[in-house]
Amino acid sequence: MRLKLLRAASGRKLTTALTDEGLAASQAPLRRILERARALGARPAVVLFPRQEEVEDPAIDAAHHARMASFVRGLGAPCVDLHAVWRAAPAPGRYLEQDPVHPTAKGYDEVAAEVAKALRQAPE
Repeated sequence: MRLKLLRAASGRKLTTALTDEGLAASQAPLRRILERARALGARPAVVLFPRQEEVEDPAIDAAHHARMASFVRGLGAPCVDLHAVWRAAPAPGRYLEQDPVHPTAKGYDEVAAEVAKALRQAPE
């Protein structure tokens, strides 16, 4: 998703600002990807990966995750909104040290479990 990242005065902490234009710029290609995958006979699922700050800091507005999840589900695709899942059940060790974007092996294990769950619940 194309987001404008704004560095807060405190240094490391980031906030996100998502415009309707930015959301549309992400949705249009995602719609084409899902359509093409289905045309090829695949059963696609979408995983929304949040930044560490979005999960751990409740003051950060991450409504863009909910908006994108709603969009994906509106297209009939299973969607794993990790922001919602991980914020509901906080746990240390999901992100690489000094890297607020990439999960650890533990984080990816949780991602795989959530994807499997979403695919089991999705109609074929």
